[in-house]
Amino acid sequence: MAIPIGFSGVLYQGGTSTTLTNAATTNTATAPAYVYQITAAANRVLDPTVAIVVKENGVVSTHVANVNAMNGSVTFNTSYTPTAPVTISGNYIPTAAVGAVAEMDFSPKLNTTETTPLNSAGYVQRFPTTFDADGSFKYYGNLTDDSLQTIITGRTPMLIVQDPAGTGAAVHRIWAVLTAASLALKPKDVNVADVKFSLYDQSYGATNLSGFPVNAAFAFYTT
Repeated sequence: MAIPIGFSGVLYQGGTSTTLTNAATTNTATAPAYVYQITAAANRVLDPTVAIVVKENGVVSTHVANVNAMNGSVTFNTSYTPTAPVTISGNYIPTAAVGAVAEMDFSPKLNTTETTPLNSAGYVQRFPTTFDADGSFKYYGNLTDDSLQTIITGRTPMLIVQDPAGTGAAVHRIWAVLTAASLALKPKDVNVADVKFSLYDQSYGATNLSGFPVNAAFAFYTT
């Protein structure tokens, strides 16, 4: 859907995870490393709970640096030139636009545990443990109060796609679950709501089912 004037992004509802086999990709970067992205835009949101397989000319690649499950792209190791064609297999999550978003705040946080020895002096010592994030945005669309309640209580995964500049070149993507909403009915059956959210699954950012890092929690500045 087009982004309405005064809004900066779109809210998508995630559907049923669907098998993706040897999806064609397009080379989008060569420096500092080669990057290939799934050509079909509808198949770019990958399911991080299913192993992702990257192949070069039909052979499973052992040169993958990471996969961005938010935009369906694979980055190869620096200074390595992959052999085309590059394909990606796994599962993708179909998405359906359900409204527009604006005025989004996003607060990532790295949780830590203090490890300072007893009776020690100097700086406090901390060990990083888990990553978390939450935020809020203003929603504009046709979701009713009942629909929002179902999404919130069912922890339905929602994809927030922000394009602040409106160029498609600097996009923020966040997998989220809605945690609260304050809805106001506007003329012409358009609903406006103040919505709060948290990351869909904090562990998704560290998923490594495929033998390489998979980013699936949030991604900033990706096309």
